[in-house]
Amino acid sequence: MQDVRNTMIRPRTGIPVTALCVASAFLGSCGEREEERPRRLPRETGVIAFVGAGRDDAIWAALRAGAQRFDRESGRYEVRYEAPEIVSSDRQVALIHSLADPSLRGLCVQVIDPKGIVPALDRARRSGARIITIGPRVIGTTVDGQVVNDEQQAGHALAEATRRAVGPGGAVMVLHNGDDDLVTRDRYRAYQDAIRTYPQVEVWADVDCGGSPATARSEIIDRSKRFPSVAAWVSIAAWPLMNWPRGTATALSLPPGCRIVTCGAEPQVWPHIESGLCPYVVGFDYGEAGARAIEFCQVAIQATVPQSREYLIPVRIISAENLEDYKRDWTRWATPPPRP
Repeated sequence: MQDVRNTMIRPRTGIPVTALCVASAFLGSCGEREEERPRRLPRETGVIAFVGAGRDDAIWAALRAGAQRFDRESGRYEVRYEAPEIVSSDRQVALIHSLADPSLRGLCVQVIDPKGIVPALDRARRSGARIITIGPRVIGTTVDGQVVNDEQQAGHALAEATRRAVGPGGAVMVLHNGDDDLVTRDRYRAYQDAIRTYPQVEVWADVDCGGSPATARSEIIDRSKRFPSVAAWVSIAAWPLMNWPRGTATALSLPPGCRIVTCGAEPQVWPHIESGLCPYVVGFDYGEAGARAIEFCQVAIQATVPQSREYLIPVRIISAENLEDYKRDWTRWATPPPRP
């Protein structure tokens, strides 16, 4: 497999290059020199609602700042940024239902629950809004664009991270959330396929923790006692580290030398990388995600022929060696543009 430690995965959009160049004139992404970029077009009538998972969510801060940078340079509609006080799918759905402004032309949503959000998106679409989703894929409704995690590549990168963690060879146990979970299902399937290409890694068990942090930690503690030679625990998402103040190998009763490999390198996971509990974590690059969502929404509003667009959020493998670089990038992503 290609080494993805310092490699950015090239995003795929699913649209012809010529169409993308036209649609992305706002970003100047077709290689033109600065002086050749078109002047910013005048504002149009209408509002785009940009809805986050929660005001306390670190990813939301990066998405919002990216959208604000695009809006300042190329935005053609008023953008209103909304998010519930805390990360809550129920509160997010209620917030979307409250967007009753007759001037609403577009809706960009950082999705928490891909199933539960469908009725709210359907209602917004019936009111005439164009819909762009961010994060996990939403199945069961029609959207005008998706800015989604590259789960296929994330699963492959997680397998590569596992290989690095076990070195010349070793046994691992894998925490997952079942095959019906829309958020992690594709990542888990890609991991299963990719890990088979590393014969030095032996998977002793696939454990369904139900996406519960408490259950994930309980499984780790219980099975590590019974199987002290396990080399690593692989968690398809960072469930064992959620709501955990500062994890250490002793706190989870890990056998000597056993560590956790997972996906989701948000700021709350950084201390676990620094402590050595998590030698490798697969992270996502949110640098362009917010801007792409607003761009797709503008193009969808102006399009005479509907055409769904897609941007895959790239992945990185984060370790102690490149964590500082990732931190600097995250700070840049989450910093709003200066006021004009």
